[in-house]
Amino acid sequence: MNKFGLSASIYCGILLCGIIGAAASPIMAKQQYDAGQEVNSDAAQEAESQIFAVDKNRPTIGFVGVGQIRIGMAQEAMLKMGFADPYAHEKWQSDEEYAACHHISNEIDYPYLNFMIVDGKLARIENHQGGWPVYKGGEIGMTIAQMKAIYGDELEQSLHPYGGDDMSQDAYLTLTSMGKTYRAIFEIYEGKVTGYRFGASEAVGYIEGCA
Repeated sequence: MNKFGLSASIYCGILLCGIIGAAASPIMAKQQYDAGQEVNSDAAQEAESQIFAVDKNRPTIGFVGVGQIRIGMAQEAMLKMGFADPYAHEKWQSDEEYAACHHISNEIDYPYLNFMIVDGKLARIENHQGGWPVYKGGEIGMTIAQMKAIYGDELEQSLHPYGGDDMSQDAYLTLTSMGKTYRAIFEIYEGKVTGYRFGASEAVGYIEGCA
């Protein structure tokens, strides 16, 4: 059971399986393939997806949000700004599950980004395709050495939950705000950043979407 009182099997159908846009990481897709399991098509596409160059004209993603979009913002306010969830009324997702945690997006104003809503409020922002400037300049495609050159002692390196035992290849690089209210995790796969998520500390720590 997770913090919402819902079983992992429920969340697999919604989140781990990538149905609502919070696709699993490339590491998870590779593990499914290696184990002879059916690979999540969203995750497989993500593993091979195009990485876009950073557009410095866009607002910077940081601990508390991006541009006018702030962590803690009500979903209702975001929906008025062009955000949408095309799966909000799908039969496989109960009202309870949807209310607990889901993702919305705005492909016009905030392309490539997934926005996690927990209990009606924005909890984290996630990106696996680049295109956006990030706090202090980290980017998808950077090596661990490049990241450490930017963030120095701010970074905490740990094993990736779905990776091997070699932290030089599969790892989490974590940043924590001064008050520990917010966090950021950069996912390392095969030695390079493949994605990142910023936001409320607890939500950033969720490994499989909302689970």
